[in-house]
This record gives sequence, structure tokens and C-alpha cells, in this order.
Amino acid sequence: LMTGAPAPAADYAAFFDSTPDWPDRAILRARFQQALATENDPDTLARLCPNSPLTQAGALVRCGSVLGTGPMTPIARQAWAGGMDSASDEAAFLTLYASVLTPADQTARFQRQVRTGQFAAASRQIDRLRNDEQAAARARVALRSRAPDADEALAAVGASSDPLLLLDRLFWLRRTNRADDALSLWKSAGFQAQAAQPLVFAAERAAFARSLVTAERYADAAAMADDRTIAPQTPAGLEAAFTSGWLRLEKLGDPAAAADRFALVAQSPALISRSRGLYWLGRAREA
Repeated sequence: LMTGAPAPAADYAAFFDSTPDWPDRAILRARFQQALATENDPDTLARLCPNSPLTQAGALVRCGSVLGTGPMTPIARQAWAGGMDSASDEAAFLTLYASVLTPADQTARFQRQVRTGQFAAASRQIDRLRNDEQAAARARVALRSRAPDADEALAAVGASSDPLLLLDRLFWLRRTNRADDALSLWKSAGFQAQAAQPLVFAAERAAFARSLVTAERYADAAAMADDRTIAPQTPAGLEAAFTSGWLRLEKLGDPAAAADRFALVAQSPALISRSRGLYWLGRAREA
């Protein structure tokens, strides 16, 4: 089944049922769906289609064409939100399933595409969003892709409380080397937004702190690195505490403040992190 000639869809399904612990099924799942897309037996389709995690447009269209969209709707909606990003797959899928998709499905698809950097697909998706979402969506694509008209796209949105648009603005300012503007936006809106959704903003905040270190703006970097919105004993929290402490000790000459941050790292249950924290805590107390 892995390397031979394509097999009937039923053979792949039987293999899945008999080997539930078989690792790395991605290739077999792809072959199964390719076989399903050309399956002619209605009974086989009725048995396999509604009970399989389908992700390929060909299989979904074949199943829906024979069985109707009703039994396939939950699987189709999940597949639309999660993949099928080529223009040809979109067109084939929408010919059959456009009417079963909800506004929430369209929004989820767009957000995934922006998050994973599929900007061409995300741009096509904008017209499928609600009218009141489209201006912000265009701005998000422009910001994330660093398009030359990002400023104009952002201006077209006007006032917005969308945290994802704010996150994309912060990303764009960092990636276009506008550190002062990024700092200003963090202070005016970013910190408050992160307090409500810590994990949404944590990675961007850490990335901005690193870019400030590279620019030798150590005081600003220490302030950005000192992220107390995330749990201190998570990997991100430990890294934030260590970076903040290291900057205060090595670059800003503030061992007391550094010791406060290293003490958090020294409380980690992980031996490597705890050892690291204790070592630097000792360095701070000796300074």
C-alpha cells in the first residue's frame, strides 16, 4: 500500500482498521483519498465517506456528489477551515459545498491562512468574509506580507479593537524596523491587549525584545523581555525571566533587579532550567 500500485479505497480503510497504531499515516491517507475520488461503488462510498477525516477536494467532491452534501457537511466544513488552499481545489470544493459553509468557517479559514503565511489564498478568501470583516482582513494580509500599500490598507480600517489586527501591526512595525513606532504602540495598546490575551501576544513581544537587543537598545529590550503576563514556569515564562535578568545584570548594571528575575528561573522544576537560574542568581548576588 505504501509503494505499490494504487489500491481500492476499501483496502486502505481495512488497513487503517486493522493497524490502529501504525505510525505516520500521511502517505496512506493521501492515497486513500485519491482512491476515494475515483471510487464508483455507492455502498463503498456510503460506508467510508462519512467516517473518514477527509481533507482533499477530490475525495470530498466525489463523496458529496454520490451521497449528497448532508452527511458530508461536518467533514467538509472542517476540511475547508483546515486546508485545500490552491485555487483549483477551492473552485472544485465550492461548486458543491459553498452553501453549507458558515461565516465562522470562512473566518477560521482566513485566520489560518494569514497565520501560516498563505497570503495569496488569504487574499482570495477576503471576499468570502462578512462585509464588516473585509477591510481589516485586507489590512492584515498587507501587514503580514509587508506589502508596499500596508499603510493605506491600515488607514482604510479606521478605529479597530481587533486584537489580531493589533498583533499584525506590531509584527509589521518590527519587521519594517520601525522600533520607535512599535514601542509606542505597545505602550498605548499592546500591553493592555496582552493582559487580556497573554499567549496571543507573547511570541511577538519576545521577538521584539530580541530585535531590540540586536539594536543594542538594552533598556527597551529589558522592558519588553520582562513579560509577566505569562506563567513564570512555562518555557516562554522562563525564557522571559532569564532574558530580562540577563539584560539587567550584563547590560544595565542592575544586579538587584536581575536577581529578582533569576530567582524565578531557579524555581523551575526542570533541572536544567533550575541550574541555569541558580548559577545566574549567584552571579547577580556577587555583583
